[in-house]
Amino acid sequence: QMRTHFSEPTWLAEIRTGDIEKIHDTLGYVMWETSTDTMVQIGVPSDEDVCEWIEVLKSRSDVEDKRVQFCILDCEDYVNGTNLALQSMLEEKSAGV
Repeated sequence: QMRTHFSEPTWLAEIRTGDIEKIHDTLGYVMWETSTDTMVQIGVPSDEDVCEWIEVLKSRSDVEDKRVQFCILDCEDYVNGTNLALQSMLEEKSAGV
């Protein structure tokens, strides 16, 4: 998985300096709530994108804020979740299920 437009400088700058409430809503929407139609139009963030977001969130001056921490956890869940989902699919394939 490569980085996508979700790692573009404008995105990262917004995550670094923007209002955390708004960022949490936006990232949450992009990671968990996009409809299939929207996914086709805007794509979904790759694990690399989300890892990048985590780094940027950790570099925020208000990183101790609970909302920032929650946002980081949400991103980590996404990365771990996608990896687990992919892994179980691969295991099923190799097991010939």
